[in-house]
Parts: sequence; structure tokens; C-alpha cells
Amino acid sequence: MSGDGSPPLPVVVRDAAETDMPAVQTIYAHYVLHSLATFEETPPTLADMIARRRKSVENGLPYLVAEKNGETLGFAYAGLYHARPAYRFTVEDSVYVAPGFARRGVGSALLGAVIERCERGPWRQMIAIVGDSANAGSIALHRRFGFDPAGVLKSVGYKSGRWVDTPILQRPLGTGDAKPPAFRSDLLVSRRRRSILLCRPRPIDDDRLPAATVSGYPRTRASAIRPRRSPAAGHSPGRAAGALRRRR
Repeated sequence: MSGDGSPPLPVVVRDAAETDMPAVQTIYAHYVLHSLATFEETPPTLADMIARRRKSVENGLPYLVAEKNGETLGFAYAGLYHARPAYRFTVEDSVYVAPGFARRGVGSALLGAVIERCERGPWRQMIAIVGDSANAGSIALHRRFGFDPAGVLKSVGYKSGRWVDTPILQRPLGTGDAKPPAFRSDLLVSRRRRSILLCRPRPIDDDRLPAATVSGYPRTRASAIRPRRSPAAGHSPGRAAGALRRRR
């Protein structure tokens, strides 16, 4: 039985497609406008939601929907916890159930599937950042799946006329921190922002150095990338560039 005594709904959990995003956007807009589960105050557009799904998928992370008889009853996904490279083995989960279907097993089906999918990959920790200390349903859901409380950030949000806490829960994925990861993430230097972005992880031998793809240059080891030196006095930058092209 579910939390309110109703029988759990038999749902199908599958990868979300772009055609699912209108229903996903509608579900999420409800929480933006009528709850403290998310700290957004203006519902994202359909284009925004499509872009968010694409970002998770491009990082090799799950973005799932739960449906019954063709009706979308909820969605869940994992995203990178933070963009800085040292966080690359930690993800954050999000679960949203359509209004009227809470405590019917939909959230459990979605969260269980997200955890299982993430444990197939290189990720070792999953973080849940819950909107509002009074969000007992979300906290209980995560506790059932092995999340432990990691702390509470007090009054870090202000929404609907009041200060809002964010409880943080955490659980290991796979072997957790029992041993070093056996995967790495390629580094990509963005052509537009020249910032380091995280790409899809893939397995390598642990003793190999990380590699990088640099705009305009062939793929090489990160240790081979050096800051460009200023040309010496009397030295022609044009000749230096020509020499570099010849060496390539």
C-alpha cells in the first residue's frame, strides 16, 4: 500500500523523449507556482525544459518519465551536482509527481530507476536538495532509498512571503568512496566561453593521464597544454604561427 493507504499505481518508467516535454513542463510549472519544492518563481518555457533534458542526456545521465495508459504522471532526472571538475563523480536528483498522484508509488518508481541508472555509470554519490524542511514527503521518499541527512541550510531561500530552508540528503552510488574511481571525464574547452565543461564520462585505465580537446588543436594530453608565451623582442608572431602550422 502507498503512504495514504491507496494501492500503488502500476506505472511504466522510461527515458523521456522531446515529445514528453510539454507534459513535463506542465507538471513542473505547478510546483513552481504552488509549492516550495523548487526555488524557481517563474515557470520555465517549453524550450527551457527541452534544453535542460538535453543537458542531462548529453552528460550520460537519466531523464525519465512515469506513465500509465499514455498519461505522464511524473518525471525525474539526475544532473551534475556542480560544474567544477572535482565534483564530476557526484550527481543531484530531482523528482516531481503530477498533482493528484502523490503517495501512489510514482515517486518511488522514478527515484529507484534514477538511482539504478546512475549506478551503471561512474558516479559515486547522489545528493538530494529538498525545498523546505516541511517537505516531509520528499524527505521520507529519499530516506526509504538509503539517503541520510547531511545537514540543513537555514533560510537560504525566500519564496511565497517567507524564508525557506533546504535540507540536504546524500547516499552513495555503487561502491561509494570505498575505492578511487576507475573512470575519467574528458575536458572540453568551450569555444565561446573558454571555460572547462564536463563531458560524458568513459572508462579508462587508472594510470593514464587525463586528455583534453582544445578548440582548434588536435586532441592531446592535458599536461601538454601550456599557456601561450609572448613573442620575444624582435620575433615575428607571424613566423611563429607559421612554424606552429608546419610542426602540426
